[in-house]
Amino acid sequence: YGRGGGTNHHPGNKRYRKTVEDNKNKYYLCKRLEKPLVALEIIKKWRTEQDPPGRFLKCDEATGLWSDVGDKKAREKTSQALRERAPSVRKAQQLQQQQVIQQKNIDTEASDPLPRLAATDRYFDDDSHPLDPNAIAESVTPISVYGSRSGSRSRHTNAADEQ
Repeated sequence: YGRGGGTNHHPGNKRYRKTVEDNKNKYYLCKRLEKPLVALEIIKKWRTEQDPPGRFLKCDEATGLWSDVGDKKAREKTSQALRERAPSVRKAQQLQQQQVIQQKNIDTEASDPLPRLAATDRYFDDDSHPLDPNAIAESVTPISVYGSRSGSRSRHTNAADEQ
């Protein structure tokens, strides 16, 4: 429970810090009301799933004796430990998310059946010749919209239908 070199180098404290470190991503990904539950889960495992069971101790300066601080103080200390170095954990998560997005973009580009020209957004046709945008525009039949100002529904027709 204390600070300083003596408590930092104790094997139990090293295992505890490793356990906390292993749970930081889980802690940051959960909602605010779920965060204390992550700390309580660590405490429960610490106190029950070890032989001998782990404890959260504080030294009484007057007597020099060590005593358990209880679950409330243990949760406060565990929650604080989970929050330590938060910016570096968040930065690592953001970097990981960016890498996932970049990989998805690479996968999407690789699966695009129509290769693109580097300098333009035009597609190639089957014979690897760029499609002429003017030829495409000429082949599209314009759509006419008829309607009245009285609010009646507009009728969409194709120019070929009018002949």
